[in-house]
Amino acid sequence: MQDLIRQIPAVVYEYAFFPEGTVKFTFVSEQASEILGIDGEQLINDPQLLKSIVSADDHTQLQIAFSRQSVTSRSSFGFLM
Repeated sequence: MQDLIRQIPAVVYEYAFFPEGTVKFTFVSEQASEILGIDGEQLINDPQLLKSIVSADDHTQLQIAFSRQSVTSRSSFGFLM
């Protein structure tokens, strides 16, 4: 599976919503470093780093997208960085 993920020219991630209300990245592909400039492990350890690279104008849309994803288990979005 890792070999397949390495070939995808995008950041592949898993963002988990836990019953007690916490949310976090549980997986972020290696491409995060090249595409986002943030190592996947950094995002796993501190998901708020994502906000640091997303334009302030898009923070609300980012929150909406992740909230929608928690309900539908699907989401597709793009943001200015």
